[in-house]
Amino acid sequence: MIYRYTVPPEIESIEARAFCTRYIGLSHRLWKRLKWDGRTTVNGEEVRVATTTLHGGDEFVGELPETDNLKPAPEDAVLPELDIVYEDERLLILNKPAGLLVHPTPREPISLLGAAVLRRYRQRGEDSIFHLVHRLDRDTSGLLIIARQPQVQNQLMKDGAKCFSRSYLAVIPGEMPEPQGTIDLPLGPKDGSIIQQCVRYDEKGKQAITHYRTIAVGEYKGEKISLMDISLETGRTHQIRAHFAHLGHPLIGDDLYGPPRDDSSPIKRQALHAYRIDLTQPWKDNEVLTLFALPPADLQSMIDLYFPQAELSRIFHTEEEHHDKQD
Repeated sequence: MIYRYTVPPEIESIEARAFCTRYIGLSHRLWKRLKWDGRTTVNGEEVRVATTTLHGGDEFVGELPETDNLKPAPEDAVLPELDIVYEDERLLILNKPAGLLVHPTPREPISLLGAAVLRRYRQRGEDSIFHLVHRLDRDTSGLLIIARQPQVQNQLMKDGAKCFSRSYLAVIPGEMPEPQGTIDLPLGPKDGSIIQQCVRYDEKGKQAITHYRTIAVGEYKGEKISLMDISLETGRTHQIRAHFAHLGHPLIGDDLYGPPRDDSSPIKRQALHAYRIDLTQPWKDNEVLTLFALPPADLQSMIDLYFPQAELSRIFHTEEEHHDKQD
């Protein structure tokens, strides 16, 4: 990974560490790696970065060895096609299909999505990395932010404050007591489970805040179901799934938090799709990038069948009546 920057001319002098953290966006961890393991030049001359002072107009180049934690896929592996919604020199934003693992696990050490992204970079002669800014569960579809350089993650999570918010479409059984509201219940690991989360009021529970709005109410097998517009203020594991399950409305098709899925289920996974991202770009004077991903075929078919009155065009094409994003 190579960082190549020109020091702005208005800067009279600045320590290299301050320049790397303030202007390039390196985290403390990345600064230490550059200091101890990297190679740095200023105006073509190799320098010891820890003791270097930079001046306006200097050409600064820092080089870090790669530490990619992804195991490469076999050469003959069939990798998924990437549905690219947005790409620039810092970010790659994908529309992830359901059923695709995004991060390696001990049981599945190869992320086919990660391998496909890295293959794309290598085929284009680029040294970008695969660094997830956030995660989506395997069976959740929708928008996924991938950083192309490690410092981008630090910039998007500066001082612990996220520079992006996410909105989802979901289908739940029943109907919420209020058509619009906020779920503010702490979440933590469920005792005896390595994956499930639950509401906890002890030291293991972490603040989790979910905002929702009912888009439409339909009927399935004689029972009410609701199409929901949901946004996250926090990003806990399984936050939407665990919150709605706790309130007695586990997502349709979610057999981890709800009843076992049967063949008659209208969708063969949890009915959850990340349809919108609003991302504030610190490197572009905080310009906001707003992206959308239409529902995939399985969820769209469910919406057409059970919620024909839903006006999704307003969600995807205008800001009117869209609930506040508080991230």
